[in-house]
Amino acid sequence: MERVLLVEDDVEVRPLLEHILVANGFQVATAENVAIDTTLLNSQPFDLVICDVKLPDGSGLAVADKGDRCGRQNAGNHWTWMEP
Repeated sequence: MERVLLVEDDVEVRPLLEHILVANGFQVATAENVAIDTTLLNSQPFDLVICDVKLPDGSGLAVADKGDRCGRQNAGNHWTWMEP
């Protein structure tokens, strides 16, 4: 089962997207901000990261840059961005 990290701060959108992903066979972890996102990325592997760009404590783009510098993005780790 593919593991997805969903990073979305909107409390109405996050559970909807999570439901859609789970219904399609994905194992989903969620985060509502950069701090939780970073902790999860550093503690476990994900096949896909779906990340909102505008988060309450920073930019999702900065998280991707940090992931690249740490070598977290590899052939099995893909990033997808959501903008309002």
